[in-house]
Order: sequence, then C-alpha cells, then structure tokens
Amino acid sequence: MSTPGQMKAKRNVPTTSMKTAETARQPAGTHRRLIGKKAPGSVGAETTRRTLLTMRLLATLAVAVLMVGEIPVGAESRWLSPVTRNEMTFPVARSNWYSVINFRNDWHAPRMRLIGGLWRQIGVHEGNDIFAEPGTPVRAILSGTVERVGWTFYSGWRVGIRGTDGRYWFYAHLRQFAPGIRVGAPVTVGEELGYVGNTGYGTEPGHDGEFTYHLHVGIQEPGGAWVNPYPLMRRLYRAAAEQT
Repeated sequence: MSTPGQMKAKRNVPTTSMKTAETARQPAGTHRRLIGKKAPGSVGAETTRRTLLTMRLLATLAVAVLMVGEIPVGAESRWLSPVTRNEMTFPVARSNWYSVINFRNDWHAPRMRLIGGLWRQIGVHEGNDIFAEPGTPVRAILSGTVERVGWTFYSGWRVGIRGTDGRYWFYAHLRQFAPGIRVGAPVTVGEELGYVGNTGYGTEPGHDGEFTYHLHVGIQEPGGAWVNPYPLMRRLYRAAAEQT
C-alpha cells in the first residue's frame, strides 16, 4: 500500500528544466543571432535535442497511460491467459498489447498510520505493490476460498482468500470486485477477483485518488506472520513472460 507521501503523485509528469541566468551575465557582444547560418556542431546538437525531446515525450506518454488510461473492465480479448507454475499464477493480467506492469521489493518500506487524527510514520509495508493500468484484471494467485470481501480504511476494496496451502492471500486497493466474489465462494488459480484501482486511505467506501493505481499483495502464514511476497511475484512474472 502506498504512503501519504505518494498521494496525488499520479498526475506528476516529467517537466523540462529551467534555463539559468548564466548567459545573461556574459559580456555584451558575446551573443549574436545567426541568421541563415549554423554554428559548427549545431547539426549534432540539434539531433541530440530532438532525441531528448522524443525520449521525454515517450516517458510522458508512458506515465499518462499508467496514471490516466482507462482499461475497459471485462475486455477479455485483450488479456493473455494465466500461466501457472506450481499451481500458482501472477496476479495481474498481462495483455496482448503494450501495457505497464511495474513492481519492486518494497517489503517493510516505511508507512504512515493515522493515530489520534495525526499521521505518524510508525508502520511498515507488509506486502508487495504491483503497479498497472486502472481496470486491469486481478487474478487469484492460488486456488482457495474467499474469506473476506469489503472495505477497510487503508486497503480500500479488498479480497482475502484462504488458499489451499492454508495461507491467507490478500488483494487490496481494487476498483471493484469481479462477479460472484463473495464470502464462502470457491476460487481457482487464475480466476478474476476484481480490477486494479487506487481505493483506500479513507473512511467512506469507494474513496480513491490518494495514490497511484496498483495492486497490493499480502501473504499471511497460518500462524499470523506476514511474509514478503516479492520473491514469489518475481518468479511468477518471469514464468509468464517466458511462456507468452
């Protein structure tokens, strides 16, 4: 789950740097406007400038797709079939067109908690955040039974599944749930549970927009301890990428 420090970050895009006042301080007469002429090396400089502008544009477009792009819920033809490995699959659907999926090892990263009306940095991240476009299907990593469905302050819309391995598998910040997801319902590996959103950090159900779209994945052992999902997520993603 994202920190309040990441709140509203989804609209930030790369910006061009500001010019310095260095040229204004140079002696008079050292600057001449060249009309119809190119200074030595200007062709290479122009090529470099255009390359940088192109790279900046591509970066801006990537951010726009991730932060603003809307993926139609239920667009089945766009999503690749789940790839299972040891009866598990990567939880965020991959598509047959260009899409953005990004995650890193953010286990135990600092987190803010609302205590007595004040935000305090006393928590740690007990999961793995997987960033993707809004509306991307979220799939069951492992078969099991739905144990919890609904809203919580930090997690937003979330689904909790008791897996066939006895562990509790937690999926948070969903935009909405998939049809048929309710307490007691059986789910199979790769089955849709809901769709990537950015809900949470609010008391009113449906509150969103406090951070970038992503899926929070948590794994809790039967004894109650939470474990780092990142190594497993990395293996499952690599298996999916290699096969598709």
